[in-house]
Amino acid sequence: MTAPTTSKAPVKPRHNQRPPAPAARIKRAKVYERAFEALTYHEGPLRVDQTVQYEHRPDFIEVRVPAKHFFCELRPDERRAAIKAYYDLAAPQLRAAGRRPYKMNVADSSSSNEIKHLYARVRNGVVSMTSEGLATRRCG
Repeated sequence: MTAPTTSKAPVKPRHNQRPPAPAARIKRAKVYERAFEALTYHEGPLRVDQTVQYEHRPDFIEVRVPAKHFFCELRPDERRAAIKAYYDLAAPQLRAAGRRPYKMNVADSSSSNEIKHLYARVRNGVVSMTSEGLATRRCG
């Protein structure tokens, strides 16, 4: 004959009190969201339309820029400088939110979620332009 097993009901947190681990995770997420909200959009030399962050890649952001501005109003050397300037502006904010190391891709703005044209990658503050990012286009 087996002895009956007993189990205790899980201890419920007090009203409005979260267990420590989820509360810390929520706090970090809020700090990170505030850092993203502080980034500049539609101004500056890069004129970022959108930033995309991925939960499974917290050290990485994707920056979407308008192709017409990127190619028609900026020369290749100005594109690289604009990307570096945006990275240098964003990096301290995101690092303060606990995200290190911080990597960034620069791509075209599109209504879809997938990247069709990748213009540059930034790793440890070094901008690497893709052949597409260095290309010249007819702007008329």
